[in-house]
Amino acid sequence: MSMTVPGRLDLTELRDFLVAGEVKTEKGEVKVSQRLSLNLCPRVDRRIVIDGDLKEWEGRPFIELKDATYLAPPDALSHSLWTGPADLSARVYLGWDDQHFYFAAHVRDDVAINEAEKETIWSGDSIQIAFDPNNDAVSAVPGYGAEDKEFSFGYSHKLNAPALYRHWPLPPAEPKAELAIKREGDYTAYELALPFKQLSPLKPEAGKVFGFSFVVLDRDQGRKVDYWLGLTPGICGGKDPAAFRKFVLVQEQEK
Repeated sequence: MSMTVPGRLDLTELRDFLVAGEVKTEKGEVKVSQRLSLNLCPRVDRRIVIDGDLKEWEGRPFIELKDATYLAPPDALSHSLWTGPADLSARVYLGWDDQHFYFAAHVRDDVAINEAEKETIWSGDSIQIAFDPNNDAVSAVPGYGAEDKEFSFGYSHKLNAPALYRHWPLPPAEPKAELAIKREGDYTAYELALPFKQLSPLKPEAGKVFGFSFVVLDRDQGRKVDYWLGLTPGICGGKDPAAFRKFVLVQEQEK
């Protein structure tokens, strides 16, 4: 099998890089190709202040969830559980430095409900994020591996405070991290700084590739989450880290 790659590989080129190969045997030959989809997680130029004010993120790359492409379960649209971006949509920012992995989200949600304790903060309006630190998940093996991570966070009206909880690996626990959540009108700002110690074996080094995904959950009525917007499958509706997107830590944001 042979493959041609650039002489000097720039990781930014892997966002849409076609890998093609040809396997030859006595019985014939098979051509295979797969397009890589690698997302960038740019380093921040200074430590982010975790206060729920997202002005520091202005001008940085973001991921936007605002249409039915990201909606689950599949019947949420036909049953009018989700009525459009004003009902639920999100703009998400990622970053890192030598100490922390940063996650920030500006979520539009017309109704904010979460009456849960920390351990079940996912049962109301909240966000879940998950990591495959080794980027080694395979689709034939469902469920999380021993080194995978899953966290949930949201504003608990029962506790009158932001709440963060780690559900995986076991035993579940309340991690040491910085979290701020601020609600203004129909918008909620989430800002989280997770120490890389919480994400081991992922290290804060440029070039590190890891699996990552997130979901934004919405509870508009009743006592449970009605639906969610997710970057990929694999968190809600069944754990499958092989479905996560591949991200790479890079030194600078794209100009």
